[in-house]
Amino acid sequence: LDYLVAPPGEPLNASSGLVNLTLGARGTHMPGFDATAQQDHFSGELTEVAFFDKVLDDGDRMRAERAMIARWLSQAHPPADAGHIQVWAEDFTIQECRPTTIEIRRVGGSDGYLRISFAIRNGTAVVGSDFDVDVGETGYLTWDHGDQSAREIVATPIQDHLWKTDNINFTVHLQLEYAEFMAHLPMEPAVFEIQNNDPLVSSISAANGPTVGGSRITLYGEGFKNNNTREEVQIDAWTTVLRHVFVGYEVRIGQTECTYTQWVSETAIVCDTAAGTGSNAPIKLTVQGNWSQDLYFTYDNPAQMTFTPPTDSSDGGATMTIHGINFGTEDVNQSVVIGGTVSLSTVWTSDQRVTAIVPPGIGGNLSVEVLLHAGSSREHVGASPERFSYQLPVVTAVSKRSHNGTLPRVMIFGYNFGKLDYLQQGMVGSEVCTTSVWTSDSSLSCHVPHGSGSNVPFKLDAAGAVSIPAPSTSLWFSYMQPPINVSIANSSLPLGNGTGSITLVGKNFGETRSDVKVRIGTTVSTQAMWVSETAVVARIEPGVGHMLDAIVYINSQPGLAEQPFDYRAPVTTSVDPAFAPTSGGSSLTLLGVAFGIHDYAPEARLGDTACNQTWWTSDSSLGCISMPGTGFTNVSVTVAGFTGTGYDVFAYDGPDVYNISYLTPGQSTLGGGMIQILGREFGTGPTLGGLRPFVGDTECTSASWVSPSALDCVVPGGAGSHVSVSLVMGLYNPVLANAFSYDLPNVTMLVPPHAGSNGSATITVNGNGFGPSCSVVSGLPPSNCDITVQVGQTTCTQVRWYSDSSISCNVASGLGSVLPVQVDVDTGVGSSYSNDVFFTYDAPDVSGLSPWSAPTYGDITVSLFGSNFGFERPAQANVSIGNTVCAPVVWTSDSSLSCLSAAGTGTRLPISANVMGSSKTPSASVRFSYIAPPVLTAFTPSKIAPHGGEVLTIHGRGMQLLGQETLSVSIAGSSCLSPTPISDSRVSCTTPPLGNGPWDLTLRVGNRQSSTRIDEAAPMITSISAFAPVIETGGPITIMGRHFGIDPSSQTILAGAVDSQRCQPLEWVSDSSISCTLPMGIQSAVPHAVVRRRLLESSPFAFEIERLDTTANSETISLRSVGAALELVSLNIVTAEMERLQVFPTGPINSGMSAMDNVLQIFHSVSYDDIGPILTSVDVREGTVETMRIALGALGGLRRRLLSTGANVLKNVEFDQASNTLVCVLASSGCGQSFVLEIDTSDGSATTLAAINGSIAHEVRAMDPFTRTYYLVVEEDDQQLVAIHTDSSVGPSPCEDAGGLCQLMSTGEKDCVHVADDNNLVDSYKADMICMQLRQSCDFAQWEEAAGMFVMRRHSHFARNETCENSRVLYGTKLDGVRAMAFDYEKRDMLVVREDVTGVYRHAPELNFQVLRLALTGMSMEPFESIYSRVQRRRLMSHVSSTSGAGRLNIAAANLEVTNSFSASRILPGLVTIMYQHQWLLLQEGEGESRVIVINEGEEEPDVAALDLASLRLIIPRDDLVSILTPKVSYVNPGKVSALGGSDITVFGQHFGLTDSSPMVKIDGQPCGSTRWVSDGEIVCQDAPAKPSGTLLGLVGGQVTVANYEMPSYIPTFLKYVAEAEVGSGAVCCELCSCAQQVWTWENSGRTNIPFFLSLLRTDQEIVTCGWNQNCSWAFEGGNRELVQSLYIDQDGSLEFHLKPFENGNASFAVNATLGIWPTTMRFMIVTRAVNNPPSITLVDGGMLDICEVDADAHPLRSVHVAEVSKGSEVDDELKQSITISVRAIEGNLSLFSELPMLYPESGTLTFRLVPGQVGNATFVFGVRDDGGLGSGLPFTPGVCSSPMDIGTSCELDEGYNRTLIVRVLPPPLLVFGNTSASAAGSNASVWADGQGTVYIAGVGVGGMDMTCPGNASNSTNTSGWTQCHVPRPPVLAASLDGFFHDPSGGPLDYSFVVTRVGEDQGVLLGNPVIYNNGSLALVFSQESLGSQLYNVTLVDASGGACAHGRMQLRVVALPPWTMMNMTNITNTTM
Repeated sequence: LDYLVAPPGEPLNASSGLVNLTLGARGTHMPGFDATAQQDHFSGELTEVAFFDKVLDDGDRMRAERAMIARWLSQAHPPADAGHIQVWAEDFTIQECRPTTIEIRRVGGSDGYLRISFAIRNGTAVVGSDFDVDVGETGYLTWDHGDQSAREIVATPIQDHLWKTDNINFTVHLQLEYAEFMAHLPMEPAVFEIQNNDPLVSSISAANGPTVGGSRITLYGEGFKNNNTREEVQIDAWTTVLRHVFVGYEVRIGQTECTYTQWVSETAIVCDTAAGTGSNAPIKLTVQGNWSQDLYFTYDNPAQMTFTPPTDSSDGGATMTIHGINFGTEDVNQSVVIGGTVSLSTVWTSDQRVTAIVPPGIGGNLSVEVLLHAGSSREHVGASPERFSYQLPVVTAVSKRSHNGTLPRVMIFGYNFGKLDYLQQGMVGSEVCTTSVWTSDSSLSCHVPHGSGSNVPFKLDAAGAVSIPAPSTSLWFSYMQPPINVSIANSSLPLGNGTGSITLVGKNFGETRSDVKVRIGTTVSTQAMWVSETAVVARIEPGVGHMLDAIVYINSQPGLAEQPFDYRAPVTTSVDPAFAPTSGGSSLTLLGVAFGIHDYAPEARLGDTACNQTWWTSDSSLGCISMPGTGFTNVSVTVAGFTGTGYDVFAYDGPDVYNISYLTPGQSTLGGGMIQILGREFGTGPTLGGLRPFVGDTECTSASWVSPSALDCVVPGGAGSHVSVSLVMGLYNPVLANAFSYDLPNVTMLVPPHAGSNGSATITVNGNGFGPSCSVVSGLPPSNCDITVQVGQTTCTQVRWYSDSSISCNVASGLGSVLPVQVDVDTGVGSSYSNDVFFTYDAPDVSGLSPWSAPTYGDITVSLFGSNFGFERPAQANVSIGNTVCAPVVWTSDSSLSCLSAAGTGTRLPISANVMGSSKTPSASVRFSYIAPPVLTAFTPSKIAPHGGEVLTIHGRGMQLLGQETLSVSIAGSSCLSPTPISDSRVSCTTPPLGNGPWDLTLRVGNRQSSTRIDEAAPMITSISAFAPVIETGGPITIMGRHFGIDPSSQTILAGAVDSQRCQPLEWVSDSSISCTLPMGIQSAVPHAVVRRRLLESSPFAFEIERLDTTANSETISLRSVGAALELVSLNIVTAEMERLQVFPTGPINSGMSAMDNVLQIFHSVSYDDIGPILTSVDVREGTVETMRIALGALGGLRRRLLSTGANVLKNVEFDQASNTLVCVLASSGCGQSFVLEIDTSDGSATTLAAINGSIAHEVRAMDPFTRTYYLVVEEDDQQLVAIHTDSSVGPSPCEDAGGLCQLMSTGEKDCVHVADDNNLVDSYKADMICMQLRQSCDFAQWEEAAGMFVMRRHSHFARNETCENSRVLYGTKLDGVRAMAFDYEKRDMLVVREDVTGVYRHAPELNFQVLRLALTGMSMEPFESIYSRVQRRRLMSHVSSTSGAGRLNIAAANLEVTNSFSASRILPGLVTIMYQHQWLLLQEGEGESRVIVINEGEEEPDVAALDLASLRLIIPRDDLVSILTPKVSYVNPGKVSALGGSDITVFGQHFGLTDSSPMVKIDGQPCGSTRWVSDGEIVCQDAPAKPSGTLLGLVGGQVTVANYEMPSYIPTFLKYVAEAEVGSGAVCCELCSCAQQVWTWENSGRTNIPFFLSLLRTDQEIVTCGWNQNCSWAFEGGNRELVQSLYIDQDGSLEFHLKPFENGNASFAVNATLGIWPTTMRFMIVTRAVNNPPSITLVDGGMLDICEVDADAHPLRSVHVAEVSKGSEVDDELKQSITISVRAIEGNLSLFSELPMLYPESGTLTFRLVPGQVGNATFVFGVRDDGGLGSGLPFTPGVCSSPMDIGTSCELDEGYNRTLIVRVLPPPLLVFGNTSASAAGSNASVWADGQGTVYIAGVGVGGMDMTCPGNASNSTNTSGWTQCHVPRPPVLAASLDGFFHDPSGGPLDYSFVVTRVGEDQGVLLGNPVIYNNGSLALVFSQESLGSQLYNVTLVDASGGACAHGRMQLRVVALPPWTMMNMTNITNTTM
């Protein structure tokens, strides 16, 4: 086969006749695209794969494919040997300095063209930085067929001269791009290393040396290589010698190579430096061509220099010769620098001599330097120790010699001034000119400086070289004469230290503006200004003093003023403090002015006495220590000899009060008590003189002098505590504040003792101590005393004083009970508490609630109404409902509280409020109830569609509305529309539009709510229209059902299949109809179909293929009215054969007056006699006849019409199975109305159901028993279908109540209308009245011309019209020519026979009748579904028109479907029968030539049989007499259920009962938990049975039992058990998928045996074995390989396996078996459901925990590892669980714990807190629970996980099982402190212990009157002559206390003690205390220490045990020495 391969980047040739071929499995090339043939590479045996682009014609393409197939069949392996690819190099380690060639070789084979790509990938080496590649980083390499030559890549390392510690690398990657013949060429990447060759110099032995070289240096580093290696060299055949391997080394300093370079080692090289100069010359080491440059070398600087000549003129030019060393061995741009100036030229002569030309310059003592490498980085310099100087300048002339005024500018002339401006300066005498300007070498300008005198010489300073003064006076300068006759003209001085001004006058101030300076005293003025030749003005600076010199300086020449100058005198303005003790020694602050801005050593005096000490602070403040004195004094201050006085600013103290003492017990508020006032300066007695004592503001009643420091006072009347005591003496008024207290108020009685919380009550407080006299004005506070009354914490208002024993006040609002009353009289506070007198606010009273109930789960805010809740938020408020706390409590007002109810139960529970500890017995009239929330058990339908609009019925209990409660339903957060309570157990609503399911549904009844989930309804098939010709030829079928989607886009998510074959293309028609085309050859007689929408799949629906078989069962049971009898006959509608079965005497029965109760098989008919209507009932089974009168009394006026109009007014009789009644029509009699009646078959009573406008078509009626809807046809201008709901609980709707009609529109909406001929005034008014009565549901009545009616409208198009919800009568589809009508029980729609009189709808002229299917969408009580928006193209739709009432026919006419057309003369309406199962129609035609017309639905050629039908009244298919009573199952939903069980399964079918007759469903022989009846066509199996472990899952059957009729097991394909994960997931395993069957097991179920397992795998029941005398081989295919420990399949096909413990998941297997004689492979999957293994606890140390009591303080929170906790097993599902551990105390002393133990499962740590000082035992039991469940999510009660089928949501371990812990708290070691004392060794200090753990030391202190202290003591003497002595301690003070610790039992001690300091060292002791085994204490105190130090003492019991350790604390306190006592009086107590 020839083929083409496109070159890279070019497209394949797509020309005609060429085959474009792509090799490999990656894809195919499409013509027109740039692509290269691609190839995948496989290691296994794989034939060539080719994909052909469709560019060939079919013939060529088939030939090419055959050729390829032939080649593949002949040779199944790759035919070529293309070899393999190899990367080769001489060495994979590359030297850094050498390029390397890398070869890519093709070896071992060369078949076919080959192309590979290469890529150089950076490793630690980087392309372009570390190496280069000649061909680039990436590229392609190719070989032609047979080519084996190598391809080269050259890698060149880049020499970086940098040392690297490690080698660097890069990788060559190869990848196969194309290989001819599908060749597989192995290739591996190759790694290359680049080896570092550069040496590293890290240090040098000497970094500098002389310029002549020759100094030896050593280089240290790495990479110097081994220069000591030898290699063998063969000289001849007999001689071999060792030859040194030469390694080249070179060391350069700068550009000069060192000499005598020698290798020392791999890290050291030595060499001699060559001659050179300069600094920082790089040292470059080269080793075998590789070099690095890391360090630097510096040659020595020039040194030892001398030069000549030493001087030159300023012009320069002399030749200077310099001698020295290190000038260099060659000319290196040497330079000579003199004083910073480079010489004009420098000539190098030798390393020791250079010459230079001196540059021009000035100055002396200049440096001389030699520079080498000037201006370069290697520059360095050396300086001569000698100095050079230029010749001095000479002054020869000046331009001016004197001045008279301003100092002049003078030109100075001479030579050697300098060739350049070197900032030369002129001088006058020794003063430098103010400014100097150089002009030339011979001239300079000078501004004469300040000075004085005459004949001052001019000089010039040239850079420090100063000219010699000229001897000639012509070169001198004379200043003007100094000022004379100077005087002070005027001056102004500010207060304090501010500034002023002074004017000085005199002579010689200068004729022009002169340089002026003024000095006063020693202070120079900062501002002075020349005014004229005789006047100067200056600023006076701050200062002090008088008689100061005032001097003016004119051009620095002084002139002294004739009179002195005085500053302001210092003045004191105040003293702080203004008073001081007379004894002196007080520190005073003197405030004033002019004290000086500096410290001028001021002196202050108090009166005539100087202060003991005076110090300066500022110009306005001085300090003073007073001397003893008395009275008021003046204060004077002297500063700098200038004195000023301050008057009346200071006084010495007068009398003072220090304390009082009470001389009489009790101080009555009425006065009379006595006190003694203590103080000083009270006089000498015996009288008080002018001294007056006061208590408060009242003078003592009487007073007497006791001593200079004491006087007695009789206390006046008054009140209060903390009253001041004062004295008045002249200007002195000493006050002792808070010194005295009257007796406190005493409360003995309250009247009344209680009041409400609103604070409106007045109480009287009785007692004493309320004060001697108070006045109260208009309720305001007293005017002459201060009284407050406080109740609890609240202050009363409007306090009134009556007497010392009685007051009253108004109680403020408040709360609480047993509140003390506190009275405060002038800060004297007394309480009623001491007298047990209390006040109580009235308790809170609850009088109302809102709400009065809550759900049992609580969480509802309850509001309490009443009184006495407080007028502000109380600190404590509690509410209780029964015994349950309602919290948190929120205070609102005094009359309102609210709280959040907790969960609870019970009704009429008392509710109480406790506010601030006060509560009241709950009122019997205020009660609260807990009401269980609603319980949701089921839904009808059980699942809902996402498009919404369905009426959903929610079943359960607890749904009743109480009082004004409201009802709401929400689904996924959206409100369910029109929630309607039906009963306590049912609620309905209309579902909103939703997204994808499932959804959360919440039902809220009042404040109670419950939530659950509702699933999305899967597609549901209700019927399938499929006929034999369609199936056999693969034509279209129609699938009817629900939930196919509401718009055309649904088609994209729909799929259908019949018998697992795709039914496609599939076309969506409506939510209830789809069509699709089947493939040919469906062979099954009863195929089954499924429809899937997204992942939701319908249950399989079995259906029969309808075939044209006229020989099928056509037997019927018919009733004939013959004369006065009713005959029961057997009638064959095909052969017309008839057999009489039974005769009943009934009288004549008219047509249309009969109906059959098919369930009870009772025939009911209505007839007449002369009296009135008669009801006749014939029991077909029993053969009995019952006749009764129809009771018309309840009909009112209709009764008269019925009796007066004769026999034909009742017609169209139907039977309502649900109510056991007949429904018929009372025909219109010209009044325009007909009435629907209901006749009770048990008593014959008749009632009116509805009124119908217009006349009713005779015998045209139908009854839908499922929705209890009665259908009629109204005949006016047109025919119109009318639906009447026979359920009396339905309607009338608001529209009907208002007088309107409910009309079903073509849009599907139900509108309220008023029908009229035209828009006339009368009908318009009627319509407006209807709209007005509808109120908010109607905004206006709109006339619709096209419909001929007024429609009630809303302004908003989106406003939902609810006026026709639950209407009794609904007017629907417009019809035309209807002759007969029947309800199809199977398809639940209407069959209508229409006569086409006009011929508009005929397919052929002779086909004058059509059979229509009428969809009852929106007409019945079923949830509304949208009418078809589009239909199959093959259907004929009815668009009825009429000549009258034009335009009124757009009302719901699109729901008709033409099924048949046929020819007939006339159809009588009485008999239309649907033959069940066969779906034949039986129609009666014509009088005179009666025939039976049998029509197969969908055909146009009916079968006709001649039969006289004139007497027939009712025809029933024979099968119906049995099958109508037998339940029939059509399908179930869902079709898959979990093997866990517990699912709900909805069973759909027929004849499950029109009422709940307790049906029962069994699944695979096991009954469901319960069966719930929904309707005649729907029941629900609740809690489906589970499958036991070891079950092969698959399809199962079941049974349905209703009213004792049992249906055999239905078709097995209806229901399938699957593993839990597949439930609801069509993508995992579905009818449209192929999946392995599953074996259902539980974790840890161990061994499982399934007999004949392989045969069970076959759904066709074929026998499968393993063959003769052998077992089946099997293979693991996927899943959990660890799941199955062993697996064995016996020769008979039985399966046995053993699960590995604690493993779960899935494992798939394939089995090679034998089916008959043919081998077969079968697959199955073992699905193991995880179980929750119980957790466990293992306690350590046998469940015993010992704790030492001493640790209770040391460790407030204890953490002890006591247990190992297991989650059940170590598998993932167990490890992810959470463990909860409960701790329960069962016995012992729980007072041991301040915080009870808690066990943490993660760590097994027990935490608790101990109470200090408690010992004893406590026993605890631990309970353990996990949250693992079994993964089912089913809401079963948790239990102990003892078996796999125990499906719980958690596991709990049984009590016991090694989980009891005993905690023992043991006492610590017991020691007590001793009370002992001792003297410190070598001193008089005393040491003692207090018996509580504290040790004291006191220093030595003695004292006495006029005593002399020892020589080593310090002493001080006070004014009383008492001497205190302090004897210091010695530097080291040691003490020992025996018996500091002792055993209270008296036994010997056996402890060791460890002492540690607590906190920072306070310096009390030197080191830590030492405690010996016998309990004695040793301490060493530091000298003069004071303070306290704390130590921890740890006791270690040598005997060991749990409490071997104890802890105590020791405190050491160092006290100060004793004072004012004799040593002999010292005792432990006083110490």
